[in-house]
Amino acid sequence: MLPGIRAILNLPSSSARVQSVALTAGGSNEPSIAPPSLENVANSDSEPESVEAHKPATRKRSRGDDQNSGQPPRQPVKRLRGKTGKLKGLMNMPIEVFTEISKHLYPIDLILLARANKFFRALLMNRSAIQTWQCALSNVVGLPPCPKDLCEPQYAALVFSKYCSVGMCGNQALRLMDPVLQVRLCTSCRDSELMPVGYRENQLVNSSYTIILGKGRRRIWWCLRRESAAILSKLDELDQAGDRAAKLRWEKEKMHEITQRAEDARPLVEFLRKMENEQKDSLAARKGDREGEIHSRLLELGWVAGDFRMRETKALKKWNSLVCVAKPLTQRNWETILPQLTDLLEHNRELRLKEEIVSRRYQRSSRLYDWIKHCWKQLPPYVCVAGNVFAMAGKTPDSMSKDHGSTLPIGEPITSDDNAKNRVSGWPTPATSSVLSWQPIQLLLETDRPFEEFQAALDQTQLALTDLLVEWKAKVEKTIASRLPSDPAFSATINSPREPEGETCSIIPELDILVDSHPIDSLPLDIQRLFRADTIFTCSSLVSVYPDDMQDSYESEISSWRYNGELSNIARALLVNFGRPNANYLDVKAIGSYFACGRCCTHSCVTWKQLVTHFYDEKQKMDVIRKLDPIVNGTITYVFTHDIEPTDNDLPLAKLADDEDKEAARAASYLPKHFSCAICLSLDRYNYHTKPAVIEHLRDVHLVQDPEERKHYR
Repeated sequence: MLPGIRAILNLPSSSARVQSVALTAGGSNEPSIAPPSLENVANSDSEPESVEAHKPATRKRSRGDDQNSGQPPRQPVKRLRGKTGKLKGLMNMPIEVFTEISKHLYPIDLILLARANKFFRALLMNRSAIQTWQCALSNVVGLPPCPKDLCEPQYAALVFSKYCSVGMCGNQALRLMDPVLQVRLCTSCRDSELMPVGYRENQLVNSSYTIILGKGRRRIWWCLRRESAAILSKLDELDQAGDRAAKLRWEKEKMHEITQRAEDARPLVEFLRKMENEQKDSLAARKGDREGEIHSRLLELGWVAGDFRMRETKALKKWNSLVCVAKPLTQRNWETILPQLTDLLEHNRELRLKEEIVSRRYQRSSRLYDWIKHCWKQLPPYVCVAGNVFAMAGKTPDSMSKDHGSTLPIGEPITSDDNAKNRVSGWPTPATSSVLSWQPIQLLLETDRPFEEFQAALDQTQLALTDLLVEWKAKVEKTIASRLPSDPAFSATINSPREPEGETCSIIPELDILVDSHPIDSLPLDIQRLFRADTIFTCSSLVSVYPDDMQDSYESEISSWRYNGELSNIARALLVNFGRPNANYLDVKAIGSYFACGRCCTHSCVTWKQLVTHFYDEKQKMDVIRKLDPIVNGTITYVFTHDIEPTDNDLPLAKLADDEDKEAARAASYLPKHFSCAICLSLDRYNYHTKPAVIEHLRDVHLVQDPEERKHYR
């Protein structure tokens, strides 16, 4: 037993106790000395209370009895709150037994015991109890030794107690202690006790980087306000003394102390991080056990796992407060929370069923999208060159709708022509969103059924989809054909050419075109006009032609197709230039990217649609240039070379390039384009070309026959 504790408690020595026991055994009439206990050591308020408790009941006396008897007035009995006598058995325990037991306790047990009453506080806060605290600290695996700046009770309270360490605060401090500052602060004390490290006391005061004051605030170095004030006061004192050597010596010693404390705190930092992770894991495990137990009981009651995922934020918070807590589930607790859980689950089940209905509809919609696109890919070409690219075998969507096959046949190529894609046009198809509004498809979409039944219904609806497509195509052609202007010059068939003015030769080959496996001249005249090369519509793109640009997109909406007369006039002039004024679009599409502008300084090879767009863009640019003052005043010459009206320009509007021209154009596209026309720059027109191209531009557009570098171009 510790001698210091014995001296404080005024306990007799071991030899005295042995002598007392011997005298008692020998039959002495003197009262024996009982073994020392914590209760005997206490010698406190419990003794008067026990005496009063064993007194016999007396009659009630009047107030004047004590005054008449001449005795001093009786002291009132002290009344204690709560249940008394809980620590009586512990206080009656012999001091040796208590000391031995305390060595097997953990620090938090000693802290709670020291805070139980004044007696245990006096017993455990005495320096003679240091071995008891050291044993308790050693019972914690991995805990670093007590820092030299702290005593063992302080160290244990900072690490294991969840209360603020500042003065008489006593508020809860759920965050772990700071190993460098050696404090554990609550929220209010963090604001009052901490301050950012200043410039003067930097490296001279203990500082921590792990403290974050509030959410969203950046990490900075923090120190205790009182330590910073002490350091600044010491610095002012040394500055007033004027002893620079003493100041440097003191700063060196202080920096060494700061560095040493930071080094000593590293093991504690790792221990606290590990302890925090273990606490989180333990908390999560307890929550998981309770949640699993509740889930298993609910499953036995007939609920499904999908009902446990709350769909509303308010319900989720209520569910977590009942289920995701770290308390063990008892039968009494289960009976308490079950009605609340039932209300939450019933409401959440209704939301789950609605959510599943929406999810199944989305799955059907997604499957319908893929199925419709797959059906469109199976369609044979709508417009093609007869006997050259695809063998239709007499099968068309119109005829196939009368067949009993379950799938649409795919056309098979019979040649290995590299330009096969340019010699066919696919079926016009509506946007998938529009197809979903068709009655059979909409019925498939809105009927809630198992996915296997839905897939079987798809196979049975494929023929109906083909019939609906044919009906939609006929309606589209009739609608957009009605938007075309009347053309008196249009003859009986699309392939009846009009003789152009002047001497031209037809360099665009005339192909035998099939539309839906029928000769194009067998179609009505207004429908034939839709397939002409000079029938240009404007939709999302500037130049849109039928049926190529009506392929399964929002461009398939009939209301967005508008006839563009200006583009059509440009296309008609180009066809006259090529000697095929009545050519259809498939004739020019089959040529591919072999068209070249005959009026440009850049001889690039483009497709038919790109050629029409090029002439349209040049006309739009010229309309702007004509309004500029230098052009209006005549100070600058600017010839519009892309005018489709008859002019003195002998150059053709466009021409067909051969393989050599195309290769030369491709090679020229890689040449650096560093030169620009100085005249165009004065008009805020920034176009860069190769040197030969800019010289040609100056001669044709600005009529400069001998262009000079730096003067006319740069």
